[in-house]
Amino acid sequence: MDRVIEVIDVLERLKKEFNLKTDRKLCKLLGVKPNTLSNWKKRNRLDYEVILAICKRNNLDLNYIFYKTSEKSGSKNYTSFQYSYKENMA
Repeated sequence: MDRVIEVIDVLERLKKEFNLKTDRKLCKLLGVKPNTLSNWKKRNRLDYEVILAICKRNNLDLNYIFYKTSEKSGSKNYTSFQYSYKENMA
């Protein structure tokens, strides 16, 4: 069974992990313009490469960021999630 990734939830968890209060600060962290973030929310689509890169750099638990399946960050789940993500893109 596939899980649905809710963009707004992913972005909120990123803000929580980095202790950011505003979308503008999240945009700065991600290196995207505010209208890009707004489009992601409206379309429920992400630039996964941007999100995966920031998670990898900061050693965030991707299961938490994308699915909220654990509360701990830094558990080095980047590699296994990236593999399954690439499998699903084929």
